[in-house]
Amino acid sequence: LGVRLSRDHVAVMHLGSALLRNARMMQVYGDFEVAERLSHRALTLITTAGVDDLVTSSALNEVAGVLMQRGRPGEAEPLLRRALAIDLRELPPDHPVTATTMNNLGKLLQDMGHLEEAEGLLRRCLESKEVTGGAEDPAALTAAANLAGVLHNQGKLGE
Repeated sequence: LGVRLSRDHVAVMHLGSALLRNARMMQVYGDFEVAERLSHRALTLITTAGVDDLVTSSALNEVAGVLMQRGRPGEAEPLLRRALAIDLRELPPDHPVTATTMNNLGKLLQDMGHLEEAEGLLRRCLESKEVTGGAEDPAALTAAANLAGVLHNQGKLGE
C-alpha cells in the first residue's frame, strides 16, 4: 500500500492483533467487561502505530461489537462508520470484509431505529454476498434474513 512500517510499528500491530484475538475469546466466554478492555487497548495500540488500514478496521469492528453487546450502540456507531470508510477505501465494494462491516452497521442502525439507512446498507451487503458466494451461500442467506427484518420493521411486507 506504499506505507513502510518500522519494526516497532509491526510489533505494535502484532500485539494489537493478539489482543483482539484474546478479546474475541473473552466474548465467547461471556466476559464482556474484559473483552471491552482488551479490544479498546488493541485499538489504541493499532491506531498509535499510525496506520489506518484493515487491521484498524478489524479493531474498530471488534470494539463496536463489544459495545453493542454491552448495550451501548451510540458509542459503537461512529466506530463502525469509520471501519466501513476504511474498508471502502482499501477493498472493492463487494469484498466480503466490506460486506460484513456493512451488515454490522446496518444491524446496529436497525436496532437504533434508523431503518432507511439500515435498509440501504443491508441491501448492499446482500448484493455483495450474492456476488461473492451466490444466492444460496449461507452468508447471503443471513444477509437476506437481516434485510427482511428491516423491511418488516418498515412495514414493507411485500418485498
